[in-house]
Amino acid sequence: MPGERGSARRWVARLLLSTVLVVGAIGAGGGATYATWSAMQTWGGGTLTAGDLQVDVGGLTWAQVTPGVTNGATSSDAPGTFTAMPGDVVEIRVPVTTILRGDNLVADLTVTYLLDAGATGLASAGFHLEDDAGVQVAPRSGDTPAGGAVTLAGLAGTSTGVTATWTVVVTVNVLGTYEWVTPSAPGPAASLGVGTVTATLEQVRDVGGGS
Repeated sequence: MPGERGSARRWVARLLLSTVLVVGAIGAGGGATYATWSAMQTWGGGTLTAGDLQVDVGGLTWAQVTPGVTNGATSSDAPGTFTAMPGDVVEIRVPVTTILRGDNLVADLTVTYLLDAGATGLASAGFHLEDDAGVQVAPRSGDTPAGGAVTLAGLAGTSTGVTATWTVVVTVNVLGTYEWVTPSAPGPAASLGVGTVTATLEQVRDVGGGS
């Protein structure tokens, strides 16, 4: 929209993590939404073409990374073949793609992660953001607890466009103590969704220089 070139723009993509943990099947799934803006206006003497700003959240993958466990379950296994136990650790990886096209176009990428409300007392989680080389970029070290946000500032566009792929890495820890039961008296089944990732790409008035 050429009449709004001076206003900042904001795009959001959300992915509901449909992975199930604790005493239930784990399965990969999810969807993505994205929005773009692109416009062209012609007037005497030349053509003005608006830039492009996109954020896309892809499908998740997961792996059991419990310390001491070799050949842990992964998202390539059939759903229903893995039941998590207290002490298990599951790593979920969610790809995020950003596209910035435009001279002097600068944007901040902010990612939030919310653990499912039903996980209270059953699981804890933290997350961070990695670049396409697997280097942690936000925060620089450690994980941000679920419910927080991480921001990668100063992503810069060019006239030909800059596409970058990032990965949101979520680590879910299954809480509780082991409870031994006999086959004739099994414990009750339970399952929980492990939350929602939200990626926001927002244009800022700043100097470029990011990835």
